[in-house]
Amino acid sequence: MTPTAALAIDPQTWARAVVGTVPVAPAIDFTTLREKRERNQSLRRDLESRECIDLFGKYDAVAMNFLPKMLTGIAVEEAQKIAEYCGENRLAEFKRHSRAMRMCMNGYDRDLREKYGTAMRSYTTYLERFRRYVATDLFRAWCTFTNETSRQLPHHPHREIPARVAFARMLLTFVEEHDRQMDRMVATRLEAKVHRRENGYLVGLSCLLIDIAESFGAKLEITRDMELCVKVLANRCRETVRQIIAEEDEAEN
Repeated sequence: MTPTAALAIDPQTWARAVVGTVPVAPAIDFTTLREKRERNQSLRRDLESRECIDLFGKYDAVAMNFLPKMLTGIAVEEAQKIAEYCGENRLAEFKRHSRAMRMCMNGYDRDLREKYGTAMRSYTTYLERFRRYVATDLFRAWCTFTNETSRQLPHHPHREIPARVAFARMLLTFVEEHDRQMDRMVATRLEAKVHRRENGYLVGLSCLLIDIAESFGAKLEITRDMELCVKVLANRCRETVRQIIAEEDEAEN
């Protein structure tokens, strides 16, 4: 399997195609219910990477998974920096949040390593490549978010926290919306219901970030410039996918 084929299907969170439905009777005994559940389960299957590439083409098949994985990786790194900042400054009010965030991030990393297996090396290589590619964009995002924090929350003693919380939350929210759009596209193409496996560690991390944001006493309003920072990173993901596919095609030829 090539690196792009490995990235075409996310073994952890990718959708499951469901072919057909099971009618629900008004009254049903346990044995019949179990049999119907077993029949329904047999109709479910994971999309294979080659099937996904055949359905959507190499670029779309890779991009629909590469983009959320890279943006999620950046969001997790932002959360890590929040926990480190709270520890370095001994912020007791966020001690519980920092500990819980580390648990979520460690759990997410374990899930990735378990699900990707030997492809994990490709994932980490691409994440590091993407991080270098967007280094300037990340610096601009940092300036944008900290400037907005200083403007909107001028009395906050630790502007790095609300800035990074907002950035991480916006990245995760963008990924959630992207995944919903991809689910609709897959469902339309397959003419079947699609169910995505939600990662509990990312849900927990997002909730912790929201809880921290609610402690500020004032809401940090999302501006157009902040939204643009996230969209730029998403576009960089698509550019990176094109570069990777072009490199592989050249190597094959």
